[in-house]
Amino acid sequence: MSRKFESEYRVTGVAEVLKTENAFRQDVDLRLDRLEQRDSVIDTAAREVVDRSVRFVEQEIAPIAADLVALRDGIPVAIAQAQEQVDTFVAGAQQQVDGFIAAADQQVDSFVAAAGAQVAAFVTAAQHQVDELVAGGIDDGTF
Repeated sequence: MSRKFESEYRVTGVAEVLKTENAFRQDVDLRLDRLEQRDSVIDTAAREVVDRSVRFVEQEIAPIAADLVALRDGIPVAIAQAQEQVDTFVAGAQQQVDGFIAAADQQVDSFVAAAGAQVAAFVTAAQHQVDELVAGGIDDGTF
């Protein structure tokens, strides 16, 4: 900073009183100059802190924030995909269960048919024996 004392504040060509005034003004000018220099240093340091902060946000925080936003935005998609997978799994499981039920139903039907055939054969044989008994073909009619 250029000091303004020489160009604007110096009093010249007057009596002894002006020496004191010049000393006072020079002291004030030096103090102002130091304050302006310190202000410049503080301003530069503050600018550097702000620049570092901005760089930190851009380089460190912004990518993490973008990842978090992407994660947040991906949650509904992940839920939909999981729902599709669950639906597919449930549909496949339901088909398997339906297949097992149909196979079991067929087996039960065949067991019932076989049991029905056996019962019918037993009833037929029993009826035949009863008919023979009534006709006297068994035990020579003593029954």
